[in-house]
Amino acid sequence: MLNNIYSILKVVLLLALLFSLWPPGTAFAGHESVAITITSGPLGFATQFFGSEDAEGAPPPRFWQTGPVTGELVYVGQLCDGDLVENAAALGPGDIAVIRRGFCFFTEKILNAQALGAGAAVIANERPDGPVINWIADSPEAITIPALFISTADGDAIAASPTGNFATIDALPLEQVIQNLINEEVEELVTAGVLNQGQANALTAKLEAAIQKVSQGNSNAATNQLKAFIKQVNALIKAGVLSQAEGQLLIDPANGFIDQLSG
Repeated sequence: MLNNIYSILKVVLLLALLFSLWPPGTAFAGHESVAITITSGPLGFATQFFGSEDAEGAPPPRFWQTGPVTGELVYVGQLCDGDLVENAAALGPGDIAVIRRGFCFFTEKILNAQALGAGAAVIANERPDGPVINWIADSPEAITIPALFISTADGDAIAASPTGNFATIDALPLEQVIQNLINEEVEELVTAGVLNQGQANALTAKLEAAIQKVSQGNSNAATNQLKAFIKQVNALIKAGVLSQAEGQLLIDPANGFIDQLSG
């Protein structure tokens, strides 16, 4: 009996360790790809919070597909089935539900926000070191409102001023999101000693070429550059320079950009 308890404890501790080490930002199609901009309220005009959408390209719809969503930011708590909805009276049709991560699937939270009439959902991480994961776990086809994931600090700021702030949520320009991939992932791999400067320069050159083609309105050429980028990343994985996980942090966003260009 005692041995069984020790075995269970070991498994729990191992899972906790793995969860705590999961790298922030994992599996997002575009890093900080969406901006929340305050238009009036206690948080201050033009204050911005940045977030990311789910990685897989399935519903919920993207902000670049729906266009900007404007409404009052209303903090509603965790919004799991059966939860008391905080500030429910303030949440009007089309407003933006700000939800704390935890205790149930993200899908459940977004569907509950949708049922309350929200025009969009914002899910705030619940702890500073919590992993940012591929977060739509089940039944995404039922979701018809866009959603994004923000940091714990940004969620705390909104929760501290839970109503009375009006905002617009919109996708960042694709050129900026591609540049974020260079700044946040490629350069970080150089800093960590995973890529040498030559390897990073070759990857960056393809992304910068894609940015230029997007700016020129040439979606086909931009897509070709992104596909060349993905091909090079796969070659680095095959050569053992990048792990599959490291490579996926580059491939998933690039595939997201291609989806956006084809949409």
